[in-house]
Amino acid sequence: VRNSFFGVDDGSEATLTYPNGKRVGRADVSTLVLELPHREAGGKLTPWEEVEEISRLCHERGVRFHCDGARIFEASAGYGHESAKRTAEPFASVYVSFYKGLGAISGAMLLGDVAFCAEAR
Repeated sequence: VRNSFFGVDDGSEATLTYPNGKRVGRADVSTLVLELPHREAGGKLTPWEEVEEISRLCHERGVRFHCDGARIFEASAGYGHESAKRTAEPFASVYVSFYKGLGAISGAMLLGDVAFCAEAR
């Protein structure tokens, strides 16, 4: 699968290729983090089909797929999803900011399964 912003080669020796050309092997990868939307790329979104394919590959390889969803509500609107729940579905865990998109003074939420949340506490 090829991500629009970061290359992901699908193969037995899978690696991630960053825009600067640096390659990271999967042997030491336990978690892959995807920011939605990509702040450093001007608020662009990875195409939804790519998000789903990356999620599938992570699941097959035992790699946790985390969403830095500080602005997940904007991402949901950009994808045309009716709720942030739909946008969060491909991920094992999601970070949500209460102040970046919602305008609260402060606060955040970390979402995931019971074991993950217990460990995070």
